[in-house]
Amino acid sequence: APTAFGAFAIHPIEYICFQTAGIWCCAIFPIHVMSFLTVTTFVAFHNQVDHSGVYYEGDLPWVPSTKYHDDHHKYFHLNYGVTLVLWDWLFGTLRQSDRVYGEDIFVGEQDQAGSALATKTKKAN
Repeated sequence: APTAFGAFAIHPIEYICFQTAGIWCCAIFPIHVMSFLTVTTFVAFHNQVDHSGVYYEGDLPWVPSTKYHDDHHKYFHLNYGVTLVLWDWLFGTLRQSDRVYGEDIFVGEQDQAGSALATKTKKAN
C-alpha cells in the first residue's frame, strides 16, 4: 500500500464489525483496560506501518516484515495474519515460495518447471 492512511480505508460495515468484536471481547472476557489499550495500540501501529509503503523488519520475533503484508495485497487470498504468521501457517493461508498463485488459484499449485501456468505467472510477477 502506498500510504499509511490505507490502513483505515475500510468499508463502514467492516469498521463497525471490527469495533463491535473488540467491545464484545471486553464485555465477555475480564480484561484489564491497560491490556486492551496495549494490544489496540500495537495492532494500530503495525497496521499503519504495513500500509506505509516503507520496508520495515518486524520489531518483535513473531512480527513479520512489511513485505509479508504487501504479499497479502498482491496475492489477496494469502498472508492474512497482520502481526502473527502463526495463524496463516495453521489455516493454510501462508504464502509458500514453491507454489504458483494466481487470481483464481487460491491454495497455490506446485511450481513445476516448464508448466504453462508457472511460466505465465512468473512473467507476470
